[in-house]
Amino acid sequence: MQVQSTLGELVQRIQSYTKQWPEPLRYPRNAEIAATDTDRGFERLLRESLDDALLPGDVSEIRDMGMGRGWTPAVVPRHELDLIVSCHEGRFVIEAKAWQGEVGKEAVIVFLSKILDFMAAVNFEPLGPIFSGFIALGGFSDAALRIIFTCGLIPFTQRADQLAFRYVDALLGTAASKSQKRGWSDLEQPLTEHRGALTPYLAREGRGISQTFFFDTDSVVVDLESIRRSSEMFDEARTAHQQAMTCYRQFKEEAASRG
Repeated sequence: MQVQSTLGELVQRIQSYTKQWPEPLRYPRNAEIAATDTDRGFERLLRESLDDALLPGDVSEIRDMGMGRGWTPAVVPRHELDLIVSCHEGRFVIEAKAWQGEVGKEAVIVFLSKILDFMAAVNFEPLGPIFSGFIALGGFSDAALRIIFTCGLIPFTQRADQLAFRYVDALLGTAASKSQKRGWSDLEQPLTEHRGALTPYLAREGRGISQTFFFDTDSVVVDLESIRRSSEMFDEARTAHQQAMTCYRQFKEEAASRG
């Protein structure tokens, strides 16, 4: 019996799809879609890929305007959100930008504003935990990446230096397991150490926007302490990310040489 995917499983699936793009366009049917869609079919084909793999009804319809539930925002009558995916932990809202250039802070702020508008609305059913992710094939500007980390968004991109911490942790974990099976203790140790160094940043990334902004019936509480702490951690987080990716590349080179 198929069970609902976890947030971690969704992160792996979406990042893998993002990394492989535009490989799906090799298939004639997908190429036809690409010819008519402004983003070459990226969002539509990603939705189909998720729909095929997940439980029925877990992925929102095309041009969804109601957070996947037909809800109305508090301020703007209608917002289009690219993808809303139900997972074990709650609801995962995703913005998909198949741009070749960097995504700037403005696009990230608009995306966050749409989600907050839904959270601020009066709904008969609580929204529950909300997590958010942003796909940018060409990566993010420094300002955009800072907002993403500070507000707990999960980034998806083709740039190795901006991969989500969850994804980097999974890469290191797989490499460490392979090293253990092969008896490569000299390779396993640094991989394990770098995984440990990522721990505090994993906790910040993907906290869920509903953990930072707490909406009640007539009020909202903002976790400013978490926002400020995340902002202070940003530079050290990028350094840890860079070191972890360097360790992973060194593992791949050494593993290839050992066969």
